[in-house]
Amino acid sequence: MYLQSGYQDKTSDKIGVRLNTEILEKSIAVLPFQDYSPGKDNEYFCNGTVEAILTNIQKIADLKVKSRTSAEQYRNPDKDLTVIASELNVAFILEGSVQKVGDNIRITAQLINGNTGDHLWAENYDGKYTEEVLTFQSQVAKKIASSLQAVIKPKEQEQIDYWPTSNMEAYDLFLRGTEMLRKFRYTRDTTFATIAINLYNQALELDPENELVFISIGTVYVEKGSYDTAMYYAERMIELFPDYYGGYHQKGYIFMLTNQLDSSYQYINEAYSKDPNGPWINLLLGQYFNNKENDVIKALPYYQRAYDLGGEEEPEINTNLGTIYWKMGYYEMAEKYFKHALQLRLECPFIQRICLIYMFQGKYDSATHFLDSICSITPCEQRCVAVKFYIHTARKEFDQAEKYYDQFLKVGGKPDVIDSIYLAYIYKGQKKDQKASEILNKIHASEILNKVRNSDEVELLHNRDFYSVAWLSVIKAIINEKEESLRYLSEVFDTFKWYAWADFITFNPFYDNFKDDPEFKAIIKRAQDEKASYRAQVREMEERGEIDL
Repeated sequence: MYLQSGYQDKTSDKIGVRLNTEILEKSIAVLPFQDYSPGKDNEYFCNGTVEAILTNIQKIADLKVKSRTSAEQYRNPDKDLTVIASELNVAFILEGSVQKVGDNIRITAQLINGNTGDHLWAENYDGKYTEEVLTFQSQVAKKIASSLQAVIKPKEQEQIDYWPTSNMEAYDLFLRGTEMLRKFRYTRDTTFATIAINLYNQALELDPENELVFISIGTVYVEKGSYDTAMYYAERMIELFPDYYGGYHQKGYIFMLTNQLDSSYQYINEAYSKDPNGPWINLLLGQYFNNKENDVIKALPYYQRAYDLGGEEEPEINTNLGTIYWKMGYYEMAEKYFKHALQLRLECPFIQRICLIYMFQGKYDSATHFLDSICSITPCEQRCVAVKFYIHTARKEFDQAEKYYDQFLKVGGKPDVIDSIYLAYIYKGQKKDQKASEILNKIHASEILNKVRNSDEVELLHNRDFYSVAWLSVIKAIINEKEESLRYLSEVFDTFKWYAWADFITFNPFYDNFKDDPEFKAIIKRAQDEKASYRAQVREMEERGEIDL
């Protein structure tokens, strides 16, 4: 085995010509590494190497690092690297390749000046698949910091040099499992989740105290909704690694998802004390205050920190920001963050949310235009067709809406509760009252709404969620049960503070039976007044410099 450096370091004063600020001079993107293995079967290792280098350089606070999702679009680049650097708004690019044959491996990493296209250096690893691969990944991160003249603090140095495993067979299984987790997230095909869990379990058999595997297997179970099993792994993490934030973070998140709020807040705070500068723990605190305490003002500074600490390049953090601004009726801001999330990672739900932003404003032509422009170049036919079904329903073009619903089924769509409510409204509009009633009765008995109907009115409403209450109000409106509908509608605003819903029902026809009713008008006016009050507080926070999103 040997490590070697090639190319003379040609870092020059020209770095700051295109990007004038100090932060951008220390900015870098790591492109997906190319798989040059004979069988082209080591993409998982390429992705794992990139992830390891990224994780290490992200630990250096003095660097501005683009996320992996931002660079993913350049997996097979057909552009000059200076163009890519400009599009990503970074001063440097790291590119590389992997060639693996049996136990022999060659990794090459090259740092490139994004302004000139010059290769500043190349770092190569030639040898066996041993622990020295991990040493190489750490060495690349430190050499990047040196070239960008970034300061590595002692704690950061310690973190970069630390690896939670020395068992390379377990490490390889971890990388393979993580590749399956990535595919599960993109496709939602649970087969990939099952394979990931199997690979992670094999890794734990070889290396029973590997914190990377514990956090990853727990994450799979959380995303599958298997909270009891995820809790087991969170507790094992805390037992094995009491100083690591991951177990506390995961436990707090599970408690939040299961509405055990006191426990959730306790563990989230414990995680925060161990990693106050982590974007994900700041996001989780923001989610807690926004989703569970319904306190937007308390949540926003944590969203700001999550964004500032690297969240700008994370789709999930952008979608959370989009949602909190959507909630308050800041539609341009919401659209901005959802579109940025879509740019970072092409996911069909992001397309739907952007269209809903338009629909909440009554901009049906804009929603249709956006769908026509994006759906022809994405594999999201089911959601694209479903949203057109929503749009035609909202316009009371019932026959056209029904055609899109039939098309949705033909392309493999599986109707959810909201799809079914729209379909019931179509049938009501077509005077097919019996069909509408059959659908609504089935929804009304569904598990998603039981917790709303069966909750005591005077209990704390933490076990109820905005969507269930809002759509139960819609069902009651469609069947003209005004008193019940308005009671749930009031809860949407008074409890959940979802003030944008007042705009949605203004532009959608579900409440047409009593839109002229004085009580309905009073509820909408109260919601709009409260929204204005919240927005005034947001402006004050901006003026004080507490948020700048």
